[in-house]
Amino acid sequence: MLTECKRHFLRYNGGLAYFEVAGPAAYRNYLAAAERLNLSKTASGYWDLHIREDERHGQWMMDDVTLPLVDRYPQDAWEIVLGYDQEKQLGDRASAAVVRSIRAATSVK
Repeated sequence: MLTECKRHFLRYNGGLAYFEVAGPAAYRNYLAAAERLNLSKTASGYWDLHIREDERHGQWMMDDVTLPLVDRYPQDAWEIVLGYDQEKQLGDRASAAVVRSIRAATSVK
């Protein structure tokens, strides 16, 4: 809905900003888990590479997209924050669901 409806362009960009900024932190957690599980560098290489790449993408997103949009549409900048927050909430819910699934799977004997 957000990508197809021009009315939600700022909200979409807020969500994309969150995704780009938060990605490296999630990938660091995945990489640490892969190391604890002794996964190969091939198995964890994606995360290792994307930590650095997505840090750059996040910086570009903020400097070249999000902040210029805030300057251009100051009265509607709240929509960017709304999209950012909604994307964070979706990620938080998804993470909680994964943790519940893992706990349920590990408690089964």
